[in-house]
Amino acid sequence: MNQSLQKRKKPCKGCPFRRDNNLKGANPGGSHPFVYVGQSLGPFWLPCHMDKEYKDKNSDPKAVDQCAGAAIYRANTGSAELMPDMILNLPEDKELVFASHEEFLSHYMNIPEEQITLSKDDLRILLQMEMSKLDEIKIIEKTK
Repeated sequence: MNQSLQKRKKPCKGCPFRRDNNLKGANPGGSHPFVYVGQSLGPFWLPCHMDKEYKDKNSDPKAVDQCAGAAIYRANTGSAELMPDMILNLPEDKELVFASHEEFLSHYMNIPEEQITLSKDDLRILLQMEMSKLDEIKIIEKTK
């Protein structure tokens, strides 16, 4: 979706990246918090799960808004400038959206933030885990 056509500029109430979201439990939106961190580090098109055209992984990027929360989270955590132009880019908002990976993980994993230390290698591993899923999908599609 062309960024100028993007309707959402703020995360919805059900966005896992939003501090005051209405999600319950340790796996926001059905995924482990490590998945969200890993995906935020890579050039993944992340759909807004509240978009009326959202249809899980089969959603049409031309019809579904990208996740505004993810875009702001990327800005807050310093990875937004690494994304290609097709990935939504929004300004920082550390009051509305989690400000760091440690804060995000602390919130969902119920671990004090000061006890979470993520090295560059840790972040690289989380990104690689998400990238490897793409390879698995390609392999499965080739065998069909």
